[in-house]
Amino acid sequence: MARLIYGWLPEERDCDVQVAVRVQGQWNVMAASDASIRDDDEVILFAPATAVARHEVDLPARGEMEARRAAPYAVEEEIAVAAESQHVALGPRMPLGEPRIVYVIEESFMDHWAELIEEIGAPKAVIAAEQEVIPEEPTVIELGDRALANLDDRKFAVDMAMASNLLRALIRSHDEAIEVVGADLAAALGATMARPVEGHPLLQLISMAEARPPLVDLRQGRFKPRRDFSGVDVGAWRWPAALAAAAAMGWLLVSVLETASLNSAAEEMRAEAERRYAVAYPNEPVPRNIVQATRRNTSGSGASGAIDFVSAAALLYEGLQDVEGTSLRSIRFDRDAGSMRANIGYPNYGADTELAQRLEQSGLTVTLGDSRQDGSQVIGDVTLEVSR
Repeated sequence: MARLIYGWLPEERDCDVQVAVRVQGQWNVMAASDASIRDDDEVILFAPATAVARHEVDLPARGEMEARRAAPYAVEEEIAVAAESQHVALGPRMPLGEPRIVYVIEESFMDHWAELIEEIGAPKAVIAAEQEVIPEEPTVIELGDRALANLDDRKFAVDMAMASNLLRALIRSHDEAIEVVGADLAAALGATMARPVEGHPLLQLISMAEARPPLVDLRQGRFKPRRDFSGVDVGAWRWPAALAAAAAMGWLLVSVLETASLNSAAEEMRAEAERRYAVAYPNEPVPRNIVQATRRNTSGSGASGAIDFVSAAALLYEGLQDVEGTSLRSIRFDRDAGSMRANIGYPNYGADTELAQRLEQSGLTVTLGDSRQDGSQVIGDVTLEVSR
């Protein structure tokens, strides 16, 4: 059964890691080497606040990579050391306009702690700063050889040997009531003790951590734990992999069918374009590039003085609108001859003459063909040319 284990990382290089393991409902503090840490244990190790600086800065970055690159320079003036020698860990993303928590630690400390984590057999352990568990209210807490403080919206730690002078000055300038935890610290500050420190200092951290939201892991960037795939059961992924392969094959099949359908539609559109071109230009062979040929035929680039398709069609439709009851049945354009022949439906005999007169007023030469009765309509041909 997986266990939750808390630990305390040393600031000195010749000290061991201490951990607390819950046994029968009680936390027992021991050396990490005696805890027999297993792979499935959840391990949270506290980094001493005297080795970790906590800052709140504005990081107007779009993404995490950009924020991580900007963070060292955002705190460089406050840490008074070269940013390149420091490891930076970011707190959770905040709403726009609110400052973001940035932890700064010397990379040498992180390298040392990474080695200790491997030595105690907890490669996936979380490293959390002690500042993470300090209450939000103004507080100073005795914690072994140092004191944790939350004063003037800053969370930090000082050595107990220096705590009396520094903290007394800060407390004296503070308007709000300050909770002092620990008898020795209260005596050094000449303040009233709110409550004593109970048991081992690590247990004090644990009691505060259990009332806090998830802690920020300082193991970010190159210190981020590597994912272990050694325990992955490949066989358990056989069915998901098969489903993924089937889905990929299905997508490929649909793509092939869609491509075939598009090719078929393109062939049908080509055949229809060829048919329409042959109707419009009966005296010309169907060209390979129908679009280019149609543009050439309708651009008026034919024989000098010949009518172009667009102009003839526009004049014809204008004339049809002026003669009530007429309708266009078909149209053919001969670019080489410079003429357009239209088959028109008339409401009665004599309407063709009226249409011819309207078209001749536009400067065209109009030739009427034979007319015949077709049901309720009179059908006849009209040929349009440029007047000579």
